[in-house]
Amino acid sequence: ATRGMFVTMVGGIYDPSTGRLRIANAGHEPPLLQDADGNFQDFPADAPPLGISPLVVPESGYPVEDIEMNGGAFYLFTDGLTEGYVEGDTELGVDGVLSLLKESRAAPVSERLATVIGAIENTDTTVLRDDLTMLGVDDADALQERREHEEDEESQPALDVVLATLSVPAVPDRLKLLRSVVGDSARLAGVVDAAVHDLVLAVDEACQNVIRYAYKNRSDGLMELVIAHCDDRLVFELADDADTVDPDTVKPRDLDDVRPGGLGTHLIQEIMDSVEFLPRTAEGGNILRMTKKIG
Repeated sequence: ATRGMFVTMVGGIYDPSTGRLRIANAGHEPPLLQDADGNFQDFPADAPPLGISPLVVPESGYPVEDIEMNGGAFYLFTDGLTEGYVEGDTELGVDGVLSLLKESRAAPVSERLATVIGAIENTDTTVLRDDLTMLGVDDADALQERREHEEDEESQPALDVVLATLSVPAVPDRLKLLRSVVGDSARLAGVVDAAVHDLVLAVDEACQNVIRYAYKNRSDGLMELVIAHCDDRLVFELADDADTVDPDTVKPRDLDDVRPGGLGTHLIQEIMDSVEFLPRTAEGGNILRMTKKIG
């Protein structure tokens, strides 16, 4: 708000589930990406600082840079760091930052930042000309999690022939339509009539559980059911966008505990040959896979 004042800035979004980073640089010191092999790439600003003048900002806004982290580390810092003195009148400079990051690459990211900041002299005989601010984002652990997730997905059986995909609101009165689709799909896959009723009952009970316990009877929830015929199996995948549940907490109640309700999990497991929760994306939600052998 003061005449002649301005501020440099880097704004960005990092998604650890994909390893993608998107930034916009407004006249700030070029951020650095150190890849998994230790090589550096910088990202100079293509637009002026904020507050200089609205006349020099591109009509389309500030340019956006999309970066694939691929297990690398991303660093942001102020010019107070590069202009800080390491000994006497010697400034650390960008080369000094690169050298320190290379030397400490094997350390946790917090220790790397402390190493760089700690190189600046701050004694009674030296004066800091500006603030020392540094931010680091490391994608190495997230990359490992993504690879493990991909391996888990590859180990899951593929849906050979999708018979039906149905998305319905998570409210009880819409389950009539879903039950009809489950029954018709089971007959199409060759399930004998005597077993169709049981399959419809199991899938319906799973949907009721989503409505009651995942969405807690909210009327704005959605459920998606995919039914597929895989060799000698019929596969049902029921997905929702409710808060992700811990599969270890979804356990059948003891049958000796005699009271109304609460036996749906027993029913599903008794009818289906396998019941399991699949991993979801970073956005959350749940996927329940139920499998039944045909014949």
